[in-house]
Amino acid sequence: MARRRELQGICNDMRDTFVSRYNRIDGYWALGLIQSHLLASNSTSLEFDLIEDKPGDAQDHFRATATYYRTALLRLLRSKSMPHEWVTGGAMKLTSLAADRLECRVQLTTDNGTTYESSSLVRARRHNPRIEYRSAGNQGPTNQQGI
Repeated sequence: MARRRELQGICNDMRDTFVSRYNRIDGYWALGLIQSHLLASNSTSLEFDLIEDKPGDAQDHFRATATYYRTALLRLLRSKSMPHEWVTGGAMKLTSLAADRLECRVQLTTDNGTTYESSSLVRARRHNPRIEYRSAGNQGPTNQQGI
């Protein structure tokens, strides 16, 4: 029988897959692209709603990523036999702390008001296609393959 406290593990899993080097957008590491976007737009944070698709300036730029992680949350809930109604709120927030440092925070709120959260600091420099190699085709795993 599933327990709501298992949502802490789901927060940890989602955070780990998001900061992974396998999380790529168009062949490049997603966090490098997000760091570039934040620095170019003079913004300090970017937030993806994990429950519903809310149009927003920055989220439109990374719509496929937001959609992938909303779907990933539902997939993880199903794998734990948890009803999706237990999760009433959820967000993934990325905050640029410096030109080479991001904080990634995943937060889920339950129907009984409990909040589960997981965060980590990641070294992520601005995306630079001149010095980065782009992965091509299906060479190796990638989180956002097929979206």
